[in-house]
Amino acid sequence: MLTIGQVAEYVGVTVRAVRHYHRIGLLAEPARDASGYRRYGAAEVIELVRIKALSDAGVPLAKVRQVLTAPTEEFDVHIDRIDAELAAQVKALQARRKRLRQLRSGDRIYLPDDVADFLDLLRQCGISERTVQLERDSWLLWLVVAPDLVTTWIARKREAMSDPAFVQHYRTFDAAVGGDAEALAELQRMSRLVRRDRQVESDLGSHASTLQLSQQHFADHFAVLGIPDALSGYSDVPTDS
Repeated sequence: MLTIGQVAEYVGVTVRAVRHYHRIGLLAEPARDASGYRRYGAAEVIELVRIKALSDAGVPLAKVRQVLTAPTEEFDVHIDRIDAELAAQVKALQARRKRLRQLRSGDRIYLPDDVADFLDLLRQCGISERTVQLERDSWLLWLVVAPDLVTTWIARKREAMSDPAFVQHYRTFDAAVGGDAEALAELQRMSRLVRRDRQVESDLGSHASTLQLSQQHFADHFAVLGIPDALSGYSDVPTDS
């Protein structure tokens, strides 16, 4: 007869696991000796080996007893059902791993590649990360309220970045956001950071009311960052006034 420590060692489980199996009714309690200690015989060892084999194969403990006691003709049915459940869990875990790997791509987990590429372009042009994050959050908002317009607008902004004057205007805005007094004064003399055209008004259509939401979005960020009031109503989405 074996002690609980011996049977656990022989089978390859922990004493704690054996006690847990007893507690949940998965493994029957063996007889105790005169000192009150459990003593395990061949029957308990065999049952514990079977429990461990099923558990190691991925069978949930809650279903081990059902599988152990299933008639031969039903055994495969139980195994197939458990296999399907495990396959679904594996698929879900693979999807989570994919999302986790995407975190390494930074903004690309939230944004389309063309928008993320534009943010990278801003960084390459020396725009501060704070302003890049404001730009990112603005695009996140537009993806919710006007997703059908994002592709058109981001293409225009990328094209505008080929204009040195536009890039300089953006750098001025960046400096103003950072609290630079001279940049703020310069920005106040500009009518808009982005060149306006009538086509944007046409594109907006039913989305025109979302412009106010975007402006408020920027204003909220400016308030949090302590940006001067002169910028609080600014939005770099092109509009007509």
